[in-house]
Amino acid sequence: MKYISRVMVVILALALGIFGTSPSCIPSYRKNALRCNNGQLDHISLHYLNSPFDTIDFGANRIKSLNVPNCFNSPYTEYVRVLLLHDNQISDLTDNNLCDCFINLDMLYLVNNSIKTVPDLKCKKLTHLVLDHNPVKSVSEEVQKIPNLSPPILRNKNFTETTGEAASLEKDIINKIDVKCKGNLITVSLVIFLFSMFSIWIV
Repeated sequence: MKYISRVMVVILALALGIFGTSPSCIPSYRKNALRCNNGQLDHISLHYLNSPFDTIDFGANRIKSLNVPNCFNSPYTEYVRVLLLHDNQISDLTDNNLCDCFINLDMLYLVNNSIKTVPDLKCKKLTHLVLDHNPVKSVSEEVQKIPNLSPPILRNKNFTETTGEAASLEKDIINKIDVKCKGNLITVSLVIFLFSMFSIWIV
């Protein structure tokens, strides 16, 4: 029995290791948010958009474009209002279908990428565009004329935005990004605890 219990422990450890490093998205502890920031995605994927989430965090990946493959395969894109794409490898914003896909998008967070110019994004409902720590040199007139868009937040060597509104918005967004997946951690911990108790019992 001891041998069996040890084998089961090894299998569980391997399973946790495999699933822990898989390029998946998990629901955040924050209601209606999906976290996809595990460093392995190279494009905006809708594969895990299987519920009406209003926020998706694609931060800290290897995404290079705002183009969304298979955009119309998901019935839930219309619910997405906030996209977090900080700390990626995005440099070119042309030829993307982002706002054709997420038709109700109102916040786009692109901090710490490699964006130099901001063309017409065709995001007519956008209210906040955050471009801190990008080498931005120009923002198109089309973007500046979006009806409800606040002035883009651009803090780098070319632009400076230090208004109280900008600071408040950034704090709110950071709170979204820093949300910990407490529910998932509790579940994993509980499984490990119960399995350990079972192993001790059968020994």
